[in-house]
Amino acid sequence: MQRSRKWKQEEVAYGEKKLGQRLWLFCVFVFLYAPIFVLIVYSFTSSTMIGAIRGFSLEHYVTLFTTKELLHMIGGTLLF
Repeated sequence: MQRSRKWKQEEVAYGEKKLGQRLWLFCVFVFLYAPIFVLIVYSFTSSTMIGAIRGFSLEHYVTLFTTKELLHMIGGTLLF
């Protein structure tokens, strides 16, 4: 009887430790990836400043792929 109670306590402690590790890992991933998702959302807006979402637009991508200097930068980034 004593052995099974101790085993259950260890199992609960292990479960709590595993939950804490998963929660910490989730927080780290949110800290790392949330800014990327924010940039993705704002890249499709017509606003020039972060904070005001005015509507859906591909204006920034048109500028990116039609400006010669920016195309050279993209090429340099992908090739080197």
